[in-house]
Amino acid sequence: MKRHVCVVIILAFLFASAAVAFADDKKDDQGAVNTSLGQLSVYGTFKAGFNYNVGNQELQVGTPTTSTDKKTGITTVTQPLQAAIRNSDMSFSVDWFELGVKGWVLDKGVTYAISVLGVDNATSYSGGNPVSTIQVLDMKLGFHYIPYVGIYIGRIIPAFCYYNSIPAAAYKTIEQPFINQYMVPSDWQTGLNLGLVTDYVDANLGVYNGRQFNPQVLGVWGFLPQGAANPVGNPATNWGDQNTAKDIHFGVIGKPLAGMGKEHVDDMRIRASLWYGMPLDGFKKDSSNNVVAHNAAVTMINADLDYLGPFGLTVIGEVLYAQYVWDKKLPPNFTTDRLGMWTGKADSTANTLTSLSYNLMAAFNFGPLFRVPIELLVRYDWFDPDTLNNAKQRPTSVNDQLTDLTGGFNYYIKSYSAMIRLDYIHHMQQWKTYSVNTSPTTVYQMNMENVRGNGNQVGIQDDELKLEAQVSF
Repeated sequence: MKRHVCVVIILAFLFASAAVAFADDKKDDQGAVNTSLGQLSVYGTFKAGFNYNVGNQELQVGTPTTSTDKKTGITTVTQPLQAAIRNSDMSFSVDWFELGVKGWVLDKGVTYAISVLGVDNATSYSGGNPVSTIQVLDMKLGFHYIPYVGIYIGRIIPAFCYYNSIPAAAYKTIEQPFINQYMVPSDWQTGLNLGLVTDYVDANLGVYNGRQFNPQVLGVWGFLPQGAANPVGNPATNWGDQNTAKDIHFGVIGKPLAGMGKEHVDDMRIRASLWYGMPLDGFKKDSSNNVVAHNAAVTMINADLDYLGPFGLTVIGEVLYAQYVWDKKLPPNFTTDRLGMWTGKADSTANTLTSLSYNLMAAFNFGPLFRVPIELLVRYDWFDPDTLNNAKQRPTSVNDQLTDLTGGFNYYIKSYSAMIRLDYIHHMQQWKTYSVNTSPTTVYQMNMENVRGNGNQVGIQDDELKLEAQVSF
């Protein structure tokens, strides 16, 4: 039945796309409004769609149980995970609504931008948590009196990672990769940014307030189910000054083929970025429950390459490494606030968490060669929130990886100004039953049970089909 529904959705999408292709294409003039000292223009992006769960299963977490063998004295702690039938298969969503104004004054020497964002069920933009909220996005001033240099102050989204470096309207896929879902969400920062723009090299240096840092439990006992709460990075948008140490970001963008002309390549960019911060951890609080100490240091290194060929080929690859170091080997509440179950052994790994994620996407647009505004794409996405992968030192690190394979179909009615996306996401995680000895007298065990609860299975059936329409101006 589900396969038939998928076929119907895809056919309906293709017929609708064909109908739009023959519609009258009229160009609207969008000019700026003159003001007393400059110009002002309105811009926005609206994304809404339909989500269908092809896989009919979801993950349910049971209550841990403890049993002790009277003969051996060994205690077994069991965490049951069970595949369950979903209560709902289909839903409509408003994925992104952004509206703002931008412009310049004083002969383009001073620029400004102010925008707001409304999201509903935005799993791509909130670390997997369905939310409905209004946020202030850009609220910044720019000064352009030094050649090649822009100085920006206010509320800024740092150009750290590929998806944070491009407008939301230019996303190829509906879902952002794991890097943005779990490690570096598209959150805005308040601070100062210096930008250098030349023909061959761009660079930017940012100093930001930073935000309170509370890595949430990785699902349960370190286990990270699809759509879990954001485990690392900055889970909440907060543009107050909570971090006197400040976060620092430095990035370089190389454009090695910029001077070769359109006959060789449309665009090729190589990015490298470094982020360092000492966010407030939340362990030490005063009588008013305010955080008063810095207990963590975060270092993130990112590199990516995007190639846009003149014949319709796009290749994008990205990798992000992050390290989180606490100043205590076993800080208070480590068990519940950090990595779930912990052995209690204060070894060299107790105060350090490292995460790694990478993705690779290839797309082909039939427009440049065949005059057909259709693009096909495929993306492989991998994320390991805890790279220790040592069952004896940290049992939760051995079964926490996520892997997605996405196939996409984009129909460009008018470039990114009006388009339709259709994505199929195959979740490839291989969660399975396992057990380890965390001490001579304790066994840690996780059971991945089937729907009936009378046996075990590997992973769950939770593939997704997503349809999204976009208008941007």
